[in-house]
Amino acid sequence: MKGRKTISQKASERTLLKECTSLPVYEDHGERMMISFMNEPRPAASDLDKSFDVMADAGITTYMPWIYKKEYESVCRKYGLTYIPHTEEKTPQEVSPYLKPDVVSDIVTGFYFRDEPTYDKITGYASAAQNHQAYYSDKYFLVNLLPDWIKDRGDGGRFGGNYADYVGHYCDVVFSKITENRVLSVDCYPLNADGTMKAEWLTCYETVAEYAKRYNADFHFYVANTRHWGYRAMDLTNLRYMVNVAMTYGGNALSYFTYVTYGDYLRQGWDEGIVKNADGITPTPVFGIVRQMNSELLSWDHVFLNFDWETTMCIEGTNGGTNALYRELCFNAESIDIIDAIKASEDTLAGRFTGKNGEIGLMVTNFSDPKDGLTDNVELRLKEANTAIVYVNGRRSVKTLSDGKLNLSLAAGEAAFIIPIFLHPQSMTR
Repeated sequence: MKGRKTISQKASERTLLKECTSLPVYEDHGERMMISFMNEPRPAASDLDKSFDVMADAGITTYMPWIYKKEYESVCRKYGLTYIPHTEEKTPQEVSPYLKPDVVSDIVTGFYFRDEPTYDKITGYASAAQNHQAYYSDKYFLVNLLPDWIKDRGDGGRFGGNYADYVGHYCDVVFSKITENRVLSVDCYPLNADGTMKAEWLTCYETVAEYAKRYNADFHFYVANTRHWGYRAMDLTNLRYMVNVAMTYGGNALSYFTYVTYGDYLRQGWDEGIVKNADGITPTPVFGIVRQMNSELLSWDHVFLNFDWETTMCIEGTNGGTNALYRELCFNAESIDIIDAIKASEDTLAGRFTGKNGEIGLMVTNFSDPKDGLTDNVELRLKEANTAIVYVNGRRSVKTLSDGKLNLSLAAGEAAFIIPIFLHPQSMTR
């Protein structure tokens, strides 16, 4: 009988998914997403232990202070945090004798070299990168890059050309020396208090993601949890949205801006950070939001970290017109191999990932602005799959698919990470 092929057909007709006799198991062997911050608390000495207790309770996994202090290493170890101090364009050897290669602690997992350098500044980083490769190759060398801005592009701008020229220049200079434990970092704050979005948000993320893939680097991103300047005040929906969009582009490490808002900025009208500046301990209203977000991430980070990002596709929803943020994309995928068809009520992002065992992952994100409170109803038809493992807000479910169809209902800010599977038909009835 002639007709359309179905997903239950023989192995020779499947090219994307291997047959499984059971669902894949992703065991947690202690892998943790790097979750950090800018602006460390500066408590009284008597409150030091308590401040780290609060930090760990918030779900912070990496302590990233402006100032290195040897005595903080033992407190980090006590609360299960790794330690990445700023070096402010110095080598670790110049910062402290305790950071020399023969004595540096294993709790120190990297060094934050510089925040937001211009194109010209990056040119001088080759010697620092070479020093890092020679003595600290098992640790991260972190430079946080500028986000994309139209005003900074072109001749005479801070990027030395377009944004890809800027990110590519950093990779050419630094990653020509550093060959392992690479990381690309950016602080791009997209949500404005006036209800608009940063026009260059996706051009920024797709560029960093593309170069991270080319150079086998992690993608570290910042989120603005603190209302400052013209940025939007935070709630859980906005926070999930920013994190999920970054992860759809392969972001696998994040930091909050700010953990503490120092006094000078409070006087300028900035909000407090995650804890209050006065004592570095007392939670602010944002604390619970951040703790919830981190709890969700850490419940399934061992799964997400098993996958590498490949590409992202932007889908326009049926309920609106052209999304302006899609217009200037250079690396946007026109299609994704595992997706036979996709239809969404709202603007949607779909990221494609490959797991360590060759399995496929998809991250489907509701890209409508959270301020509008819109649910994204997504209809997916996946090639070759009869089952899908789905993670939403850290919660796992298993879906049986008919003809590869998977329907998702994603609330504002939400995303689903999907692992399509061809499960042997007999295994589905056990």
